[in-house]
Amino acid sequence: MTVGAFASGTGSTSFMLAMVIGIALFLVLWCFVAKEFHRIAAMKGHNEARYFWWTFLLGPIGMMMVIALPQETKNVNQTKPDDLGKY
Repeated sequence: MTVGAFASGTGSTSFMLAMVIGIALFLVLWCFVAKEFHRIAAMKGHNEARYFWWTFLLGPIGMMMVIALPQETKNVNQTKPDDLGKY
């Protein structure tokens, strides 16, 4: 006689199938969320894969890190320190 979750029968099989499907759906949804936060980081000028992985692995902490990223600005007319003496 088997007891608990290891019992053979349709009840435990359908429960295991529901758990596998639920975990797979969660991972697909979470991957989509992480890709969107990577896209947000890229829009801010930070186009590295680490922002995807921070969001995917750390969850809300990674999301807050991406939200707090500063906007990268590249000013073409910006004077470099070594160019100051040439004028």
